[in-house]
Amino acid sequence: MNNALEASKAEVARLEAEAAAEERQRLIGELASVREQHRAGLEHYRKLAAQIKAERAARASTWAKVANVNEAIREWMNKRPAVADFLPDDPEVKNWSRRHAELEQLRAEALAAHNELPDPERNIIEAASYEGFTSKIAALEFSESNVLRRLEGGGSGKSFAFKSGVYGVA
Repeated sequence: MNNALEASKAEVARLEAEAAAEERQRLIGELASVREQHRAGLEHYRKLAAQIKAERAARASTWAKVANVNEAIREWMNKRPAVADFLPDDPEVKNWSRRHAELEQLRAEALAAHNELPDPERNIIEAASYEGFTSKIAALEFSESNVLRRLEGGGSGKSFAFKSGVYGVA
């Protein structure tokens, strides 16, 4: 009877060891998956942030061109000949009018170039979903921390350890 009891205990221990080994392998696979998702999430976030910053810079640059042309038009208006209302065929008035039309055309082109650019804020909500303590990145960091704790023999409760700070777009 002692031998049967010992054999049963040995069988139970063997089955528990097998189950623990299977659980460990499952957790290792889960950890690899979480880490891959974390890397992919960070890469996607970095691309979004770079895209937003580049689009903001492009819009600022085109807006600066519009502002420069507006300033040139203001300055040109100050040089308007006093006789322009009375002598529209005067050569000085014609030259002034031609240059004024050129500046107006430049402003229209600069505004069109500015308006053709995509709005950089269209991706801001998606980028923000990767930032902060309740973000996709933070959730993956919590998952990684939990899986590691379980692999190291801890319980399956929630971990509240933060591994990184906030990733800013601004």
